[in-house]
Amino acid sequence: GVCCNATCNGACQACSALNKQSGDKSGECGPAAEGTNPGAKCLKSAVTTCGSSGTCDAAGSCAVYVAGTACGATGTTSCVGDSVKGQTCDGLGACILDTAGTPCSPARCVDGACKTSCITDTDCATDGYCTGGVCKKRATAGDKCSLDTQCLSGFCADGTCCNARCDRSCEACDQPGTKGTCTAVTGKPRLGHPACAAGEPGNPCSAAACDGAERASCAKKAGAEVTCSAGTCIDGVESLPTTCDGSGTCPAAASRPCQPFACGTDACKKACAADSDCKAGFVCNTATGSCTAGDKCAVSLVTHVDGTTTDCGAYICESSGKCKTTCASSSDCVSPKICDGTACVDPPDGAVDQGGGCATSSTGGTSGNRDTSGTWPILVLSALVGLIGRRKR
Repeated sequence: GVCCNATCNGACQACSALNKQSGDKSGECGPAAEGTNPGAKCLKSAVTTCGSSGTCDAAGSCAVYVAGTACGATGTTSCVGDSVKGQTCDGLGACILDTAGTPCSPARCVDGACKTSCITDTDCATDGYCTGGVCKKRATAGDKCSLDTQCLSGFCADGTCCNARCDRSCEACDQPGTKGTCTAVTGKPRLGHPACAAGEPGNPCSAAACDGAERASCAKKAGAEVTCSAGTCIDGVESLPTTCDGSGTCPAAASRPCQPFACGTDACKKACAADSDCKAGFVCNTATGSCTAGDKCAVSLVTHVDGTTTDCGAYICESSGKCKTTCASSSDCVSPKICDGTACVDPPDGAVDQGGGCATSSTGGTSGNRDTSGTWPILVLSALVGLIGRRKR
């Protein structure tokens, strides 16, 4: 009933987690669950042969009759407790005379034979339980489980056979290093255990948490397991993520400069692919991904990494350490140069830069394109007056 990674149609093969011995990874072909017979491909042999029992074993093969199964004539076997003596299968496919006795565990010995099926747990030995019509051995502490009856201790907690019920808020039985033993926990209660009281809105550090000692209740405030302030990176300074301090407050975030790198989304960059990944004044070595000190600018003088300098002449230099080669306004030029279109030039004599690339004379005209219409009449009048004066003499 599931899409599988292989044909998976052999005897004692299954692809659904529900039908597999492992109980997981649906879609991957694996051994079928012990005691099942998918597709009825394990043919049942006569018990006297001790051959195939008609079901699968745990390894993905057709099982033989288990050791202790009576294989002789009636009356040739007997029960001693939950062990059987007499003509029995040896579990390897042969019928033998067993005088020492073979335990039927996890099944019971009834009427001179180990039971091969069950309806309830009482049909199994004390160390067995009934599932899917067969007796299986109860698991020990630390083994996987889903029901109490699967565990020798009688306790299945957190998916693990446990030494105790282990169902209070601040305890668990599946912790690394103590699996199978109920242990007190710190921080948030584990999945399936009662939750601690929630904190105040907007203050995750006010939430209750487990302290690692008290098991029945949440005796402390949220600690390092709760992030209360996310990391940020602004203007070349990274503020590190902050966790609760266990007293109900969120401590101030520690910070660090990104130099020689620039900020990333919420943290300092750790490598560069372009100069924009570096702080201003540093350049990217794309071969190594590292940012190194770059050329520096002071008005129109560039100081290179090797100590040499470059004078940008009429132009100023940029923060990247490169000389401008064109201007958009006189602010791109070294004073007293002015911007004439896209070039920095000397202003006309007596001109004063008014910013934006325009210079005016002391009489108010604009250099380069000065309006002289108002001066021509004066010049003409002066010339006429001079001429008249000469004629009178």
